[in-house]
Amino acid sequence: MTNVAITVEIKATPIAQAIIDNVKGAIAKSITGVSFASIKNYTSKSSGEIANHLFNLGVDLSTAKQKDIKMLQELDLTTFATKTDLPTLEIARTELLNSLINPSVARSKGQTNAYENITNGIRVHKESGAVHIYGMFVSKEVIKKGEYKSVNSKPKTIAKKELQKLMKSTKFRTFIVNNIETLNLNKESLEIN
Repeated sequence: MTNVAITVEIKATPIAQAIIDNVKGAIAKSITGVSFASIKNYTSKSSGEIANHLFNLGVDLSTAKQKDIKMLQELDLTTFATKTDLPTLEIARTELLNSLINPSVARSKGQTNAYENITNGIRVHKESGAVHIYGMFVSKEVIKKGEYKSVNSKPKTIAKKELQKLMKSTKFRTFIVNNIETLNLNKESLEIN
C-alpha cells in the first residue's frame, strides 16, 4: 500500500485573510506567543445568544491538557468544595483523567480530517470553508440571552462539570468568523459583519 499526501488549498475571502493576518501578527508580536482578543456581538449558532467575549489566542491546548492531568492527579477531593459525594467525584475524576491521557482516536481523527490548522488560534473547516478562531476563555458579557436547553444531568455528569471548572483545557472556545461582528486584536478593530 502506498501512502499518498493530500494537499488542501484554502482560498480565503478578503475578510478571512485580514483576520488570519491579524491573528498571526498578534501572536507574533507577543513575547509569550499569547495575545488577548475580544469579539463584539458574537451570535451563538446553537442558542442565538449574543455576547462580547474576551479570550487568549495562541494558548497551546496540549499544554493545558498536561496541566489538567497533573492537577487532577494531585487534587485532594476531600478538600474540594462540592455537593457531590466522594465516590461519585472519584469516578468522575478517573474518567476525566482517562479521557485526557487516552483521548478518543475517532474524535481526534475527525477533528484532523475536518479542519486545516492555519496557526495556533485559527483553523478552517475543510468542507464549508468557514474560518474558526479559537482560544482560552477569559470572560463573557451577555448582550442578549438565547434559548438554552433544559438539562437534567446525572450525579456523575454534575461531578465532572464541577471538576471541569478547575481545568484549563475545558476553557477553550471556538468562534465562527461569520457570527462575529467585530474582532479586536492589538488595539486594532476589524468590522466583519
